[in-house]
Formats: sequence, C-alpha cells, structure tokens
Amino acid sequence: YITATQWNEPRLEFIREGEKSLAAQTEADIEWIIASVNPAPGCLDGLVETKHVLVTKGQVGIAHLMNEAMKFARGEYLAFMDDDNRKLPNFGEAMTWFIVGQGMQAAYSFARVIDGAGHVVGTHHVSTTDYPLALHQPGIWFNDELVVKRGTMEAIGGFDADLQAGEDYELALRLCLDACVGRFDLQLAEVRVHG
Repeated sequence: YITATQWNEPRLEFIREGEKSLAAQTEADIEWIIASVNPAPGCLDGLVETKHVLVTKGQVGIAHLMNEAMKFARGEYLAFMDDDNRKLPNFGEAMTWFIVGQGMQAAYSFARVIDGAGHVVGTHHVSTTDYPLALHQPGIWFNDELVVKRGTMEAIGGFDADLQAGEDYELALRLCLDACVGRFDLQLAEVRVHG
C-alpha cells in the first residue's frame, strides 16, 4: 500500500484512520509505504507492522511521491490509498484473488463515498459513461480502487510525475491499452469527499 501525503495537521486524523483500515486487512502480509515531503515525527501508532516512511525534499507533486514509493516497494502487488481514505478489511485479499483468478495484471473495485466524519454518503465509481475520454475503454478509476502488479506498473512508466494532483486518468488509459485490467464490482474502498 502506498500513501502520498503532505502531513498537514488536518490530515493526521485521516491518516490514522487509514492505518487502522490497513491493520484490519484479512491479508496480513502487507507493507505500507508513506511518501511525504514534510513528515510529522512520531505521529503514527504502529498498527501496521511493516511500515516505511519515505521522505523527499523540495516541492513535488503527489504523483512524484507515489513513483518514488513504488521504487521502494517489495511486494508483487501495488495498491494506493489517499491520505484521507480507507480500505474495507477484505480489499487486498479480494483484489489479489480476483486478479489471479481472472489471469489479469490489474483490477479496480468500486468505492463507498464517506464524508469528513466517516459517514457513508453514497457510492462512487468513475465509469465509461461519465467521461468522454474513456468511452472506448473498460473504465476509469480512482487510485484507491486500483491494485496492479508491480512489474506491470513499472512497464508502463508509473504515474505522470508532472501532475500535482493525485488522480492520473491517462495512467488508467495506458493500463487499459497495455495490460489486462478487470473490474471487480464490489465496494472495497472508502473514498472521502470534503465539503
């Protein structure tokens, strides 16, 4: 799991919620890489055993942080979690099971939408009917909904490091063109929206 963050104080509570969601995963053999520009020392309480904080210098975007974290990852699969989002307990196990079972290189799930307090306020998935860009593709997803084999992500060149925001829809198109990507029609992540 890779999280990129700027560590600003309002996000700290959300980062702890994300850590609790990873600690509750049914697939326990995980690592969590937190890529940051300005880490808050000693702010996490150690719920996830294998955790690494990767610090970079200078003003860089979220995509750059995620690419740097991918270089550090040791697992066969990569999953991404924004610093204010959470995973349902069976996210990792269900997604890797689906990828292996379907013979794919990547897959995306659906998500529940939560508010700042963590209450479910809706469902979410960016589908082919929402964006003309994706009309001829299997789908476009948010990073939090994606699990991809590390080798596949490396082969397509990772995220566009010039992006300052987190969502890279062009990455989704590159994956669809160059890899076998599946859609797992379950809500396995929680994506937070803010007022």
